[in-house]
Amino acid sequence: MGVVSVRLTDKDEQKIKRIADAEKKKLSEFCREKILNEAKEQPIIRERVEEKMERYESYLSEVLESHKKLTENYLTMQEDMKKLKNATLYIIKQMVKSEKDFNEIVNYSEAETNRELQEKAR
Repeated sequence: MGVVSVRLTDKDEQKIKRIADAEKKKLSEFCREKILNEAKEQPIIRERVEEKMERYESYLSEVLESHKKLTENYLTMQEDMKKLKNATLYIIKQMVKSEKDFNEIVNYSEAETNRELQEKAR
């Protein structure tokens, strides 16, 4: 029969002895059971950990795929906004051939707004 020696602090030894006494076992018997049971449970724990890791890897790949799609959509939206801006500027330039015409339109619009506000105030 083999022998295993373990060094413990006095405090840890007292603690383990109290637990062993509570279970009505000798210290050596208690320690033997704990060591052997831990060794038996180790493969079960490893399987659980591996299952969780596979699940998390799956979640991570889904998140990364979603991030990729969002980035692609964002870039497409940026390009569309640039096109819309350019189209709007082109339309404005076609509508207002000169800066003078543009200023007249702005001034007219401001005058209309002021007149409407004055009428509402009456």
